[in-house]
Amino acid sequence: MQLFLVVGVLLSFDFAIMTVWYFLDPMKRSTKELEPTINEDIMTIPQMEFCQSTFMSYFVGVIYAYKGLLMVR
Repeated sequence: MQLFLVVGVLLSFDFAIMTVWYFLDPMKRSTKELEPTINEDIMTIPQMEFCQSTFMSYFVGVIYAYKGLLMVR
């Protein structure tokens, strides 16, 4: 029973962080154009799509710090 309680508390903490992140700074899709390549008569412009948010590094840092403290303990 104690194991389920500990796992439940840890999952609740993860859920709380992700919920705050979702509502305060949701992810947005961004596109980055890479170097164009010319092959015979065709010009190809590759694009890379990814998701990002304004304060993503802070939220990921909080998650890493929390998980790191769990590993140290």
